[in-house]
Amino acid sequence: MKKNLFSILLLAIGFTVYSQEREKEPNYYYFSFGTCVYTNAIGSFNQKVFMTTEFGRTFGIFDVGLMAGRLNLAKGDSVYFTEILSTINVFSQGRFSQAFTLGAGRVFGAKQNFLTEITNSINFAPSERLVLTVYYGNYFFDGKLSTSKAQFMGLSVTFNFIKPNSKTEQLRRKSLFN
Repeated sequence: MKKNLFSILLLAIGFTVYSQEREKEPNYYYFSFGTCVYTNAIGSFNQKVFMTTEFGRTFGIFDVGLMAGRLNLAKGDSVYFTEILSTINVFSQGRFSQAFTLGAGRVFGAKQNFLTEITNSINFAPSERLVLTVYYGNYFFDGKLSTSKAQFMGLSVTFNFIKPNSKTEQLRRKSLFN
Protein backbone atom coordinates (compact mmCIF):
# COMPACT_ATOMS: atom_id res chain seq x y z
CA MET A 1 0.00 0.00 0.00
CA LYS A 2 2.82 2.41 0.91
CA LYS A 3 4.63 1.56 -2.33
CA ASN A 4 1.52 2.31 -4.41
CA LEU A 5 0.88 5.57 -2.57
CA PHE A 6 4.52 6.61 -3.03
CA SER A 7 4.36 5.73 -6.76
CA ILE A 8 1.16 7.74 -7.24
CA LEU A 9 2.64 10.71 -5.36
CA LEU A 10 5.83 10.55 -7.44
CA LEU A 11 3.78 10.36 -10.65
CA ALA A 12 1.65 13.36 -9.60
CA ILE A 13 4.74 15.44 -8.79
CA GLY A 14 6.33 14.50 -12.11
CA PHE A 15 3.17 15.43 -14.03
CA THR A 16 2.92 18.76 -12.20
CA VAL A 17 6.53 19.64 -12.96
CA TYR A 18 6.03 18.63 -16.61
CA SER A 19 2.84 20.73 -16.86
CA GLN A 20 4.53 23.77 -15.35
CA GLU A 21 7.46 23.41 -17.75
CA ARG A 22 5.08 23.28 -20.73
CA GLU A 23 3.51 26.57 -19.62
CA LYS A 24 6.88 28.23 -20.35
CA GLU A 25 6.65 27.39 -24.07
CA PRO A 26 4.11 28.64 -26.61
CA ASN A 27 1.74 25.97 -27.95
CA TYR A 28 -0.54 26.73 -30.90
CA TYR A 29 -1.82 25.49 -34.27
CA TYR A 30 -0.58 26.83 -37.59
CA PHE A 31 -1.47 26.74 -41.29
CA SER A 32 1.13 27.21 -44.03
CA PHE A 33 0.94 27.69 -47.79
CA GLY A 34 4.04 27.36 -49.96
CA THR A 35 5.27 27.27 -53.51
CA CYS A 36 8.49 25.58 -54.60
CA VAL A 37 10.63 25.03 -57.68
CA TYR A 38 12.81 22.03 -58.49
CA THR A 39 16.39 23.25 -58.93
CA ASN A 40 17.91 20.17 -60.58
CA ALA A 41 15.13 19.19 -62.99
CA ILE A 42 14.61 19.80 -66.67
CA GLY A 43 11.24 20.78 -68.06
CA SER A 44 8.81 23.62 -68.45
CA PHE A 45 7.82 26.05 -65.71
CA ASN A 46 4.68 24.02 -64.90
CA GLN A 47 6.74 20.83 -64.62
CA LYS A 48 9.21 22.43 -62.19
CA VAL A 49 6.85 24.33 -59.85
CA PHE A 50 4.76 22.72 -57.10
CA MET A 51 2.46 23.84 -54.29
CA THR A 52 2.05 22.70 -50.69
CA THR A 53 -0.22 23.30 -47.72
CA GLU A 54 0.53 22.25 -44.15
CA PHE A 55 -1.47 22.17 -40.95
CA GLY A 56 0.18 21.42 -37.64
CA ARG A 57 0.85 22.16 -34.00
CA THR A 58 3.80 23.96 -32.41
CA PHE A 59 5.21 22.80 -29.08
CA GLY A 60 7.79 25.44 -28.22
CA ILE A 61 10.67 24.87 -30.64
CA PHE A 62 9.23 21.66 -32.09
CA ASP A 63 6.46 21.41 -34.74
CA VAL A 64 4.49 18.43 -35.99
CA GLY A 65 2.50 18.87 -39.19
CA LEU A 66 0.59 17.19 -41.99
CA MET A 67 1.41 18.42 -45.50
CA ALA A 68 -0.49 17.90 -48.72
CA GLY A 69 0.49 19.12 -52.15
CA ARG A 70 1.00 18.64 -55.84
CA LEU A 71 4.43 17.69 -57.21
CA ASN A 72 4.01 19.81 -60.37
CA LEU A 73 1.48 22.04 -62.08
CA ALA A 74 1.51 20.38 -65.52
CA LYS A 75 -1.96 19.42 -66.78
CA GLY A 76 -2.59 15.70 -66.79
CA ASP A 77 0.75 14.99 -65.11
CA SER A 78 0.10 16.29 -61.60
CA VAL A 79 0.87 13.92 -58.78
CA TYR A 80 -0.60 14.55 -55.35
CA PHE A 81 1.20 13.69 -52.13
CA THR A 82 0.73 13.80 -48.39
CA GLU A 83 3.44 13.83 -45.76
CA ILE A 84 3.97 13.92 -41.99
CA LEU A 85 6.62 16.44 -40.95
CA SER A 86 8.61 17.15 -37.81
CA THR A 87 10.43 20.46 -37.57
CA ILE A 88 12.82 21.71 -34.91
CA ASN A 89 13.95 25.30 -34.52
CA VAL A 90 17.76 25.03 -34.33
CA PHE A 91 18.59 28.74 -34.03
CA SER A 92 16.61 31.83 -33.10
CA GLN A 93 17.60 35.48 -32.82
CA GLY A 94 14.78 37.97 -32.47
CA ARG A 95 12.42 37.73 -35.44
CA PHE A 96 14.72 35.38 -37.39
CA SER A 97 15.08 31.64 -36.93
CA GLN A 98 16.50 28.62 -38.68
CA ALA A 99 14.70 25.27 -38.71
CA PHE A 100 15.39 21.70 -39.77
CA THR A 101 12.60 19.45 -41.11
CA LEU A 102 12.34 15.70 -41.62
CA GLY A 103 9.31 14.15 -43.27
CA ALA A 104 7.89 10.98 -44.72
CA GLY A 105 4.84 10.41 -46.86
CA ARG A 106 3.12 8.90 -49.84
CA VAL A 107 2.87 9.99 -53.48
CA PHE A 108 -0.48 8.88 -54.92
CA GLY A 109 -0.51 7.17 -58.31
CA ALA A 110 3.28 7.01 -58.72
CA LYS A 111 5.66 4.09 -59.17
CA GLN A 112 8.03 5.71 -56.68
CA ASN A 113 5.34 6.25 -54.07
CA PHE A 114 7.33 6.52 -50.81
CA LEU A 115 8.55 10.06 -50.16
CA THR A 116 11.09 11.27 -47.59
CA GLU A 117 12.22 14.86 -47.09
CA ILE A 118 15.10 16.77 -45.54
CA THR A 119 14.70 20.56 -45.51
CA ASN A 120 16.46 23.55 -44.00
CA SER A 121 14.64 26.87 -43.66
CA ILE A 122 15.22 30.48 -42.70
CA ASN A 123 12.18 32.14 -41.13
CA PHE A 124 11.22 35.77 -40.52
CA ALA A 125 8.33 36.63 -38.18
CA PRO A 126 6.99 40.16 -38.81
CA SER A 127 4.36 39.49 -36.10
CA GLU A 128 3.33 36.79 -33.62
CA ARG A 129 0.80 35.38 -36.09
CA LEU A 130 2.70 35.56 -39.39
CA VAL A 131 5.94 33.86 -40.51
CA LEU A 132 7.63 34.18 -43.91
CA THR A 133 9.96 31.32 -44.84
CA VAL A 134 12.63 30.64 -47.46
CA TYR A 135 13.62 26.98 -47.59
CA TYR A 136 15.63 24.47 -49.57
CA GLY A 137 15.83 20.72 -49.38
CA ASN A 138 15.66 17.31 -50.98
CA TYR A 139 12.88 14.88 -51.74
CA PHE A 140 13.77 11.20 -52.03
CA PHE A 141 11.31 9.03 -53.95
CA ASP A 142 11.45 5.25 -53.44
CA GLY A 143 9.57 2.54 -55.29
CA LYS A 144 9.76 -1.19 -55.71
CA LEU A 145 12.17 -1.09 -58.64
CA SER A 146 13.60 2.44 -58.71
CA THR A 147 14.55 5.50 -56.67
CA SER A 148 15.17 9.15 -57.45
CA LYS A 149 15.74 12.44 -55.72
CA ALA A 150 14.86 16.05 -56.37
CA GLN A 151 16.30 19.25 -54.95
CA PHE A 152 13.98 22.19 -54.41
CA MET A 153 13.72 25.64 -52.92
CA GLY A 154 10.67 27.65 -52.07
CA LEU A 155 8.77 30.31 -50.20
CA SER A 156 5.95 29.89 -47.71
CA VAL A 157 3.64 31.96 -45.55
CA THR A 158 2.56 30.59 -42.18
CA PHE A 159 -0.38 31.79 -40.10
CA ASN A 160 -0.25 31.00 -36.37
CA PHE A 161 -3.61 30.53 -34.63
CA ILE A 162 -2.90 32.23 -31.31
CA LYS A 163 -5.68 33.53 -29.08
CA PRO A 164 -5.39 37.30 -28.46
CA ASN A 165 -4.08 38.25 -25.02
CA SER A 166 -3.31 34.63 -24.12
CA LYS A 167 -0.29 33.25 -22.28
CA THR A 168 0.84 31.73 -25.59
CA GLU A 169 0.72 35.13 -27.32
CA GLN A 170 2.77 36.68 -24.51
CA LEU A 171 5.36 33.89 -24.71
CA ARG A 172 5.54 34.14 -28.52
CA ARG A 173 5.91 37.93 -28.39
CA LYS A 174 8.61 37.61 -25.73
CA SER A 175 10.56 35.11 -27.85
CA LEU A 176 10.41 37.43 -30.89
CA PHE A 177 11.70 40.49 -29.06
CA ASN A 178 14.55 38.77 -27.19
